[in-house]
Formats: sequence, structure tokens, C-alpha cells
Amino acid sequence: MLTEPHTAAREVWERFNRQAAPNGAVMRTSVLGIHRFWDLDSVVENTVRVAKVTHHDPRCVASCVAVTTAIAQLLTDHAAGSQPDLERLVHRSYGLAAQQLLSDKERLELKFHMHASLEELRLDESDKIGYTYKTMGAGFWALRQNDYEDALSRVTMEAGDADTNAAVAGALIGCRLGYRAIPERWVGGLVHRDWLKSVIDSYKDVLVGLPSKPTH
Repeated sequence: MLTEPHTAAREVWERFNRQAAPNGAVMRTSVLGIHRFWDLDSVVENTVRVAKVTHHDPRCVASCVAVTTAIAQLLTDHAAGSQPDLERLVHRSYGLAAQQLLSDKERLELKFHMHASLEELRLDESDKIGYTYKTMGAGFWALRQNDYEDALSRVTMEAGDADTNAAVAGALIGCRLGYRAIPERWVGGLVHRDWLKSVIDSYKDVLVGLPSKPTH
């Protein structure tokens, strides 16, 4: 794992007959939509490389790509001062994510989860609560909502892998609506808030030192 993480992840996946597609990668890769957000090819490349460190299944990789490219497009729209066209955005993210999959059946399942209602997602389905598409689907459902608190509360109350589903949902709707959409009492009562702020500030310092978006 320390020297060949992609190989190790693939071997674990094969040991489980290529059936395991848990949500551990999609819950931690949302931030990759920020890095070079104006360059979707770069976002996809970074996402695939990071996701495969722990989760080799193409469905895991596809769900990560769907989320990070959606975030990148939202940031591109914000930077341009324009309102996002959500259906166009989701369609483009689907197309990039679908390229990671091996069959039409997998692509149809991806599309279903990216457009499903909370009821259709069945987040509390007992034998699939940690399935990567369910977590991704919760995120894309939340992306289409207009109230941050209500969206995250509804996702959480669906149970299942509630914390992970809410993490991805919060990333997507939060990127769309902005920091001010988060209830102040949630921010003020955050455990380890100062530590988290220091991590975010450090990351911002790194971003400032990166090459900026080309102007031509």
C-alpha cells in the first residue's frame, strides 16, 4: 500500500470478486474539484489518481469524477459571475464520469442515481447503505435544492450512511449556494472549528501559490 497503492487497491477489489463499490472515495474527494477547477481534464486526472489509491472499482471512480467535475463547473460559473445551468452541468459531469465505466448497464445505473429523488435513492436500504452511487446520488439530489439546512437535514433523516451522504450533499449544495447559506449556529457550534479553519487557511495559501487560470 505504501509503495504501490493503486495495485493494492485493485488486488483488494479483485479479492471481493470485483463487486465491492463502497463510498469511502467519494466522501473524501470533493475537494479535488477546487484544484485547477477551470481545467476539467486536470480535475478528472487528479480525481482518478486519488480515488484509485483506496477504491479501484470503476463505479467508485465514476462517482468521484461526477462530484468533482460538478464542483469545478460550479466554481467556473461563480468565477464568471454567471448562474449555473444545473441540467447542463449534470449532463457534462455524467459524460465525464461515464467514461470511467465498463458497460452500458453501469452507465445507466450512474445516470439513474444522478437524477433520482430521495425516495428513489433508498439511502437506508439495509444491504447497500454504503454503496458509492447512493452517496453520490444524495449529493446530486441536494445540488438541485435551494435551502442548505433543509437539504442536509432531509438527507440525514433518510438514515443509511447518513454522515457520508451529508458530506457529499453539503459539498455540492454548499458550492452552489455559498458559505452564507450554512446556518450560523452550525458553524458556531462546530467542534474543532479553529483547527479546521487552520487547515482551510493552509490550503488557501497553497492555492495562492499555484499557477493561475490562463487569460488567453
